[in-house]
Amino acid sequence: MFKDDKVKIGFLGGCLSSGWNTIPKSLIYHQILRKKIKDNLNLKPHYILEAYGRFSALYGFYDINVTRLEIVDKVEVMANKGVDCIFFQLRPYLYLNLCVPFDVCKNQFRINPLLTSKKIPFSPPLIKELGRVGKLRFPGLYRLGHFFNLPTLAEQTMAIIINDIYKICEQNNIKLFVIMPVFPSSYPPRNTLILAKFLSHFKFPEEISFIETQSQLGQRAYFERDNTHINKAGHGKLGEIVYSYFLEWSKAPHR
Repeated sequence: MFKDDKVKIGFLGGCLSSGWNTIPKSLIYHQILRKKIKDNLNLKPHYILEAYGRFSALYGFYDINVTRLEIVDKVEVMANKGVDCIFFQLRPYLYLNLCVPFDVCKNQFRINPLLTSKKIPFSPPLIKELGRVGKLRFPGLYRLGHFFNLPTLAEQTMAIIINDIYKICEQNNIKLFVIMPVFPSSYPPRNTLILAKFLSHFKFPEEISFIETQSQLGQRAYFERDNTHINKAGHGKLGEIVYSYFLEWSKAPHR
């Protein structure tokens, strides 16, 4: 049972939590979750929303160590505020930008930092220029990334970050939900489902609930015209999905 019928929930992600500033607040997925919790479970949800990863940094190679530390710091803040559970959105470009060997942005040629070491590097990339990826990123770069085994290295990097979060959650008796990335079925080629399947490559604690979204939200009808952000219908569907996970956890014996 939750104390005084109150449940404190943390959300850590990107523009998904803000609706990309195009979705009315009441229709964003976490607000749909809030309504379902109040109406169906008679609980009083209290939210703590945090974002990670600067916009410009996510659209180019960035200092992965800074991003990792930023995530850990914000999870610790939530833990100190006494959250009961955390929904961590694994931002798509945090993973995808590590799946290509190089990129060109603002006339800067940048090499993927994963290529500079056989180990997972948590150090600044060779070129620190940040900015939005332009039209020079094309499907061939993702295929070339497979040649260098970059998707596997990127998956390992994501696994390390998720385990960082879990350690904090475990120490503070916090339930961790990980919202997996979702893309329209046609973009990017071959990488849309790779990360969703990477769970089979790593042994994560059973206490972590991975929310697989691709199979239910991968249709074009759930996306804005930019083929990147989910629309109102997508947020409605995602709200239903995350509620089903929350409901299962809230009724578990340990609660």
